[in-house]
Amino acid sequence: MTLHLHPRPPFLYTQQIENHEYIKAQLMPHILSFYQEHKDDEDYHWGNINVVNNHHHQSVELFTNQILNDLIWNPTDKMIEEMNGHYPVPAQSHLAGIWWNIYPAGSYAQVHDHRGYDLSGVYFMHMNEPNTLVFQPDSNDSFFPWTADTLYTDKMTNEGSLVLFPSGLKHYVTPVSEMRITISFNLICDVSDKKKNPMQILLS
Repeated sequence: MTLHLHPRPPFLYTQQIENHEYIKAQLMPHILSFYQEHKDDEDYHWGNINVVNNHHHQSVELFTNQILNDLIWNPTDKMIEEMNGHYPVPAQSHLAGIWWNIYPAGSYAQVHDHRGYDLSGVYFMHMNEPNTLVFQPDSNDSFFPWTADTLYTDKMTNEGSLVLFPSGLKHYVTPVSEMRITISFNLICDVSDKKKNPMQILLS
């Protein structure tokens, strides 16, 4: 597990998912089957990658409570435990959205963020090459301590890894050389008064 803390946000947290092989065995056959059936359907595209989320298809029912615990809630609890007071802790969180991304060889994801949510995650379910997910802070956002030309890629991230990060942190994926499949999600963290609570700074 790797926790990158800064005097001020952002942070990145990386953890290897213990039940990775089980999760991959449960999800990947269905995801690949759905991809083969719908890979040319523009309704399931974002740029040049294939995306299916909980607004698209009932396939998200594949995410059983056991998988959600292994993939989201247990790692999030572990992250909060390891922060050990460096950042404020939300009273509770709930899942706002979950989806899968299929990157055919040569595809990429443009710079984006998940603003409107609080905490986001990417699970590398299938990846046979070095990580190419890059994080870049917004030079116009005073919350971020890095300069605009500061980029960060966790080279230790491999298949089976989960990366958690504040939803406002910009990121992108450089072109992949082999097919990659990731699971992404957004969480909303409940705080009694975000105007007074430093969680607002953490998660903005």
